[in-house]
Amino acid sequence: MKSFTLNQLPINQEAVIFSLNCHDEIRRRLLDLGLVYQTKITPILISPSRWFNCL
Repeated sequence: MKSFTLNQLPINQEAVIFSLNCHDEIRRRLLDLGLVYQTKITPILISPSRWFNCL
């Protein structure tokens, strides 16, 4: 199984969250948005800043 960061995950490719490796404030926000262990995600857009893909 391949491991990606969120900004490396190709558009329209489903993935599963296994860990969140980030600062506490960002981690809390991602958890609030529902990105928890074993959550399936699929990026569908690239953000204008190109920093994150939109889920």
